[in-house]
Amino acid sequence: MRFKFKLRVWWFFSVLLLLLVIETGWLPGAKTGFYCQDSTIAHKFTGDTISLNVLLGVAFVAPVIAVFSIESGCGLCSGAPDEGPRVLRIWRHTWVWYREYLLGLGMVILATELAKIMVSEPRPHFLHTCKPDAMANGLEHCKLLAADTQGYIAEFNCTNTEVSDYRLRDSIKSFPSGHASVSVFTAYFLICFLQRRMAGLPRKSPSQFLKPWLQCICMTWALLCALSRVNDHRHHAHDVIAGSILGAIFGMITARFFCGDFWPGQCAVRLNQDAGSEGASSGSTAVGSLDERNSNGLKTQHQHPSVRRLLSSTSSYSGSVSADELREVR
Repeated sequence: MRFKFKLRVWWFFSVLLLLLVIETGWLPGAKTGFYCQDSTIAHKFTGDTISLNVLLGVAFVAPVIAVFSIESGCGLCSGAPDEGPRVLRIWRHTWVWYREYLLGLGMVILATELAKIMVSEPRPHFLHTCKPDAMANGLEHCKLLAADTQGYIAEFNCTNTEVSDYRLRDSIKSFPSGHASVSVFTAYFLICFLQRRMAGLPRKSPSQFLKPWLQCICMTWALLCALSRVNDHRHHAHDVIAGSILGAIFGMITARFFCGDFWPGQCAVRLNQDAGSEGASSGSTAVGSLDERNSNGLKTQHQHPSVRRLLSSTSSYSGSVSADELREVR
């Protein structure tokens, strides 16, 4: 457990360090040029409909609220007699899922930023933001400078002194769309979480009617973020498509492999393992054959189903089962 904790801390700070290196320009990217007559990079910069702060705010806060709310509903259905331990389990469940979410979020952000500096594609507002020196005297002069390369300018310098260096570096980071990758990743994670975890609630619960609406909100948020980038002339259409695919891939990896598809039968075991409680891991495996004696005094062995399977079939929310209850089943 201590090794896993150190590994996660190491991963967290490594991602932060790499992102810092990338955003500050310490890690040089590919130097690409542009075509003088390319009208797709001649749009004006008009700002962001959904700012970076709003995107990251939703990406970090919305999953906490959603996970805690759903786990609270599952905890209320667990029938635990003590409110204190039940609340503790809810917070523990929330942290388990949110921790894996943060791991996947760091991966998708890092992959997106690395792709940006490797491709270095000009944004639709590149000419307006950068104001390259080759275009200082107009389009015709630019064509004359690049007459031998069919209008392609390979070497240039940005002359716009009214914007920061960050904005200048950002003007050639169009592919893929970070807004699309992060929003789709968040939406994919929450949709899978709602689908799997709310399945443990009673079928006639009002929350079951709320599930498709919440999932629709997640999809709408991802769609709004993606389309706004094209409408704001911040990305090309293929940038948004690539970012969405990237976010969906990492969302699937996080939900499927990191979180185990949010299968309720795994929850008690994982949480007890994370808490360091002894005997919880034995509850996740099949209970061995129990020695019993027949009428002749000879030992007989009777195979019993696994505790995980037994709990998942007898309880609508197996995550509410504590380590003591698991030992009692044994």
